[in-house]
Amino acid sequence: MTAQVQEKHWPQDGIKRSVLPAWQNWLVTGITLTYLICELAFNSRLLDLVGSVSTADEVHNMERYGRTLTAIAAALLALQFSLMGLVRLKKKGVWLTAKASTALVLLICLITGTLTWHAVEWVIERQVTKSTGEFRQMSLLAQLYQHALIEGQQTLEGIPLDSGGGQAQTWTSPSGKAFLATLPVLLSSSDRYRKLLERDAEQNLRDNISAREGGVRGYYELWLQARGEVHKQFVAYYNDEMDISETVRLEQARAWQRYERSLEAKRLKTWNVPRRYYATVRKQVRGQGVPVTNDWSPSDRTGFNAAVAKAARQKYLAQRTVVYKGVTLPKRLDWGVFFRLEVIQKELREKLRLPANTLVREEYPLNDKLKQFALELHTPHLHEAVKQQLP
Repeated sequence: MTAQVQEKHWPQDGIKRSVLPAWQNWLVTGITLTYLICELAFNSRLLDLVGSVSTADEVHNMERYGRTLTAIAAALLALQFSLMGLVRLKKKGVWLTAKASTALVLLICLITGTLTWHAVEWVIERQVTKSTGEFRQMSLLAQLYQHALIEGQQTLEGIPLDSGGGQAQTWTSPSGKAFLATLPVLLSSSDRYRKLLERDAEQNLRDNISAREGGVRGYYELWLQARGEVHKQFVAYYNDEMDISETVRLEQARAWQRYERSLEAKRLKTWNVPRRYYATVRKQVRGQGVPVTNDWSPSDRTGFNAAVAKAARQKYLAQRTVVYKGVTLPKRLDWGVFFRLEVIQKELREKLRLPANTLVREEYPLNDKLKQFALELHTPHLHEAVKQQLP
């Protein structure tokens, strides 16, 4: 009986021990624990992000953070296998120096992490590219419905109401955020929810856009910014301080080419004109409308360009009209007339995302709590924004 007991192999005798030295086990364990803490923080932030109203930049940054964690996880796995490989090499009599071993392990981890980073990015881009337009539309509608729930613009049956009649407390709780995180996937994966999503999609999108812009007040600030840019252009136009650098540059190039052709007709180049002909060349250049100085030399293009710029500026000041963004305008128009020019209105409509033919005024009263502004600009803007995003 005693012999049988002695020959029996207890289960703990069959436990496979780590081949790594103790200090390497502790190193891998410490790095892994640090990684797990970062992973938990990422999961918490991810839940908070997908369960709330988030911006595209926040989602992009979170995606990069997630890819980084995935790359670190792959590098940790490569680290453990590399250390085990070094131990096996030592058992076979193959010894590497400490520097060589460290460099080899770090190189393997770096390559593994980099490849994993780009592989995950490729998979994500491929999934986005392969998604159909219908799926993206359903995802957009589901996301709008989710945002409407968070903002309190919609309520979901079966979810208890708060004391105020909404469900805000539910959606701010961890369980509520977890539900909201999976809601777009649940809604977009079934056709029977399409009517639910499409029914209020336009209003949900309008409310979402308005909330992102800060409502009427936020859009009013955008209008003020756009009007300020137009006013800067008006001041430059009214005071003859418009930027004519492009016009000057083109005129300089044409004048120099004309000057070179006149010299070539006499079998000369700008750099080989005899000094005794300098005065004649200056007179000829001035006859072409370029007021060069008396000490100008035929090869001095910098001085030539300065003279062309001076002449172009004088011509601009002497004109009674001015070309503004391809449109010829009379000088000294007042602010109101300038602001309502079609070239200005078109630019404002593009910046403010307004329908065609919408009149943008230079002033809106503040004593009516921006009612006129909301009626004439904000409402058409929301309609145009919804029209652009929804088919």
